Amino acid sequence: MNKENLEECIFSVIGYSGMAKYYASEAIKSAKNGDFKEADEHLKKSDDEFSKAQDAEAALAKIGDKKSKECGELILIHSQDHFMGTITYRELAKEMVDMCRKYSDMEKNLVERIEKLEKEK
Repeated sequence: MNKENLEECIFSVIGYSGMAKYYASEAIKSAKNGDFKEADEHLKKSDDEFSKAQDAEAALAKIGDKKSKECGELILIHSQDHFMGTITYRELAKEMVDMCRKYSDMEKNLVERIEKLEKEK
């Protein structure tokens, strides 16, 4: 792998990780607005982008230290930071969407119970 391919691989990790994080953020926003179908679509897009980031990161892992030093360790570390941060962010986003979904279900259930009690009066 030449230097240009190495740099392309590094920037692919950064770009795909960034898009995965973006879609995870959009999923949270959709869930907060009660649009769980859209939230699930954003989570799927996040998964797809993260899969691409994983492929690029796996290619980097095969290169080894010698080639990475040719490109510059700082940018390699930066790409790994994006990658690892995205892993955490995506997991938290999935949990937040689930929490919003449960909260919404509880709220609907409560409204139904109140309505039922009012009709009984």
